[in-house]
Amino acid sequence: MATSKFTFFIILFLLGLTEKSSTASRINSRKSCNFPAVYNFGDSNSDTGAISAAIGEVPPPNGVAFFGRSAGRHSDGRLIIDFITENLTLPYLTPYLDSVGANYRHGANFATGGSCIRPTVACFSQFHIGTQVSQFIHFKTRTLSLYNQTNGKTPFCKGVLARPKDFSKALYTFDIGFVDPFDYCCVGAVGRGMGCGKTIFPNGTELYSSSCQNRKNFISWDGIHYSETANMLVANRILDGSISNPPLPTQKACKLTKNVVGKV
Repeated sequence: MATSKFTFFIILFLLGLTEKSSTASRINSRKSCNFPAVYNFGDSNSDTGAISAAIGEVPPPNGVAFFGRSAGRHSDGRLIIDFITENLTLPYLTPYLDSVGANYRHGANFATGGSCIRPTVACFSQFHIGTQVSQFIHFKTRTLSLYNQTNGKTPFCKGVLARPKDFSKALYTFDIGFVDPFDYCCVGAVGRGMGCGKTIFPNGTELYSSSCQNRKNFISWDGIHYSETANMLVANRILDGSISNPPLPTQKACKLTKNVVGKV
């Protein structure tokens, strides 16, 4: 079957989204970046629990193969963003919309399932990219305000709160797109994609979606989202820079000599 994949995944090293942007002229390859935090934006390709917090839990078998539970992810296991944070030796990102047990010390995830780049009537989610960026600006403003209220002292919740100095050093990622028809592993009771893990009762007959036994042989998990195997392969290419032009490993992105060209 002819297949194609479009993913709008851009890795950006920005100075807090509000400071200066730059062009690169030289890479210093001697040291790694050691990004202190990651802030991610997008749709269900990189949603680590926002849609579960906002609308309803993503059901198993999503996530079960790695996490032992759904973990709010539309895949059999880890997502591209999970492999990236693992590579950076950072914790998996807490969804911005998750109010229980949230930890933003090393970043936050603003991606929400069904989101679009711009608001449209066909968009499943109201949390389009513009809304997510607004959420980040609010998040950053509130973080700075809390630190200012303590008169320079570290807030009592320092272990779970983002640090102001990390905003300008963090890695900012975007992942939004779609997958054209593949043979897929999780056959949804209500069809492709969002039906994975759901049970329906048409005419009183119970229909439950089921996953395949050889999930590692599939590129597509449910006809829309990547399997964990595919997520790992894509993440590795992002991390080693082989799909960047020019090639730029993620761990070297901060080692660029910058020439100021304007403001974001």
